[in-house]
Amino acid sequence: DKIVSGTLTFDTTPPPGEYCFFKYSAEEMTPCAQLDLIPTEPFTSQSYVVYVFSRLVTSNRTVEIKAEYNTESYHTRFTKSLSVPVQSPFTCQFDYYSLDNVRIAPDSSFIHAGDAFLLRTDIRATSSFPIQLLMIDLNINETPSTMNRENDVVARMVASSFVANKNILLKKDNKYTVWFRIVPLSIGTIHLGSLFLEWKRPSTSKDSVYLNTTTQVTLPRITVQQSPFEVKINTPEYGVIGDIVTHTITVYNNTSVLQDFTLSVTEKSQYFLISGEKKAVFKVNPKNSFHIQHTL
Repeated sequence: DKIVSGTLTFDTTPPPGEYCFFKYSAEEMTPCAQLDLIPTEPFTSQSYVVYVFSRLVTSNRTVEIKAEYNTESYHTRFTKSLSVPVQSPFTCQFDYYSLDNVRIAPDSSFIHAGDAFLLRTDIRATSSFPIQLLMIDLNINETPSTMNRENDVVARMVASSFVANKNILLKKDNKYTVWFRIVPLSIGTIHLGSLFLEWKRPSTSKDSVYLNTTTQVTLPRITVQQSPFEVKINTPEYGVIGDIVTHTITVYNNTSVLQDFTLSVTEKSQYFLISGEKKAVFKVNPKNSFHIQHTL
């Protein structure tokens, strides 16, 4: 008999924090949970392409398809379930380095508040199809974790090696590395934030147009300690030619033990003559400071 009318209904139950929808085609963003069947002559068939969009990665997705149709002489319905494996198209590895490219452990004592460090991010493709990276953005202080108190500014990103509008195509096992320069501002074990990757499958023809997808990856926690010492220079806002200008160098000992310091000052300008100690060796008591003054 000829199928004169009918519907296909799609159903899935996403886990908490995720959504998923079905679409008629890759070009249309409008979700559809039901598809009307085209009238079909006996002994012929019709094909329907339906896209399922999943925001997060789970072990698998179960899709339930309910078919209901009418022929010229009867009505029928049936249900079929499909188990669809879901996987991330890439993996991310994070490593931390000092500014002179020495690798440091995230829980070591070498990450200090106020001192910049480098975050290296290796993005490796794991899917069987190519991945085109469109944007890589590091959102500092934005994390799904509640470890950071509300409105805490734990760090500041000052530079990134990622170049937008660059055609980055990763095939399976290919790797792309991006560097971030970060200054931590809070002390303790903190979450820096999240890495956001915008990507899509490249189109192979006009009939295979794929959506841009954004994947969020939470950065691992790091331990930030207070810097063992700080140096501040207090200089006047302006000077007058021929008049004396004084500046003060203050060294703070933030540790709980007595510290030895050596301070050297070098004249590198022909416009100033420095009067005062150009090299000093001194001790600073715990949680205390030492001042040196120079006259220019």
